[in-house]
Amino acid sequence: MSENFKLLDWSEFPASFSKWKLNPTGAHLETTELSPGVYALISSIPAVDNAGFVVGESGVLVIDAHISVQMANQILERVREVTDKPILYLVNSNYHADHTFGNCAFPAETLVVQHRRTAALVPYFEHEREFMLPCVDNDPKIFEGVTLRLPDIVFDDYIRFDLGGRVVECHWFGPGQHAGGHHDLRARCQGRLDGQRHRRHLRPRARNGRPHLPGHPHPLCPDPRRQNARPGAHADGRRQSSR
Repeated sequence: MSENFKLLDWSEFPASFSKWKLNPTGAHLETTELSPGVYALISSIPAVDNAGFVVGESGVLVIDAHISVQMANQILERVREVTDKPILYLVNSNYHADHTFGNCAFPAETLVVQHRRTAALVPYFEHEREFMLPCVDNDPKIFEGVTLRLPDIVFDDYIRFDLGGRVVECHWFGPGQHAGGHHDLRARCQGRLDGQRHRRHLRPRARNGRPHLPGHPHPLCPDPRRQNARPGAHADGRRQSSR
């Protein structure tokens, strides 16, 4: 594995480093509408991840699947409290367990979307589970029922999704926090949902007059919905590469 795709290991962290507190036991996701059709799912436990989703005329796009089957099921419940439209896409903002381990709970027809670097690291499922175990108080029950689910769509710098009357754009601006760890993926749609959820308190706030929530490719096989998930052109006219 190249240095750019290096997996994290606790042996490389200083002894004084305080491991992330990601145990979701008792956490409740509360739905907050940031703008019409754009929703944040705010965790009742500040250190535990949030998520989000966007509703269009044709269906739903979800941002991140959380750390466990139970929390992913909460996301699905919150979505169903808002709409009965199909969940078309699930975007993972990075490869870590608290963003991807809930993938397996989503419907089979939902297309999982990942940046190329995330897609390269997600298959190291067992390593990630062991790495994240101390973050959930060494309770392996948190990961019960979790199975590896690989992406259906992989992209490079930019991708857009037309949900019908509402377009979601995903941008990748390079590594964030640390090389090989979180990657700086941003999803934007009227209100803005950000993939990084490393801040303790998450409150929607205005940016350029729009609600803002700070957070913690070419299709791989034929599907009519993937015609809407097309690679976008850069400002200078260059197009992203694809597998």
